[in-house]
Amino acid sequence: EEAREEFENVVRMEIGMNKKAAGVELEDDHDEDTAAVEDAMDVDNGSGNSRSINLTPLKYHGPWSYKSIKQLVKLHLRTVSSSKALKDYERMLRVASSPSASISPNAVEKGVNGMLERVANLINSGAGEEQSSSGGDENDPKVLAKNVYDLTLKAFHPTTGISPNERLWFKTNLKYGQLLYEMNETGKLQM
Repeated sequence: EEAREEFENVVRMEIGMNKKAAGVELEDDHDEDTAAVEDAMDVDNGSGNSRSINLTPLKYHGPWSYKSIKQLVKLHLRTVSSSKALKDYERMLRVASSPSASISPNAVEKGVNGMLERVANLINSGAGEEQSSSGGDENDPKVLAKNVYDLTLKAFHPTTGISPNERLWFKTNLKYGQLLYEMNETGKLQM
């Protein structure tokens, strides 16, 4: 909860900076500010409905938003909270693809590679096995890994991705293949 509050403060600050840079007069209306933060964060108000993955670049985000979202993903991966980790990872990719975010391609690649390593370590270390054996697939590290890799491949696809990066897409494919091989899922490697 504290991390989320910190993130909301960073987003508010960046929205204010963007408005100020654009010459828009800042208002003290908290309700409008909260609505703008929720729009910028793409908040799912806990309705519980399954939503489709929306990989479109977000507006009003900068390097600090990217860094704070990356920290949220790390936190959710540590606690093996798959749905939250996946939602924030998707948001991280959307912020990284935003041209107004001013995030270097090297920083994006480093962040994505770090997340993929963390997901692979979840599987290799056996973390979350107790959750998957008692609670179904929701927090299964293998399902999380598949979803994270699929999101990454979709985002950086050289022709259809929101942030085309052939090098990162190819490296992600290689890592995904290696992970599938280590999980003894050789049938999926032939696709």
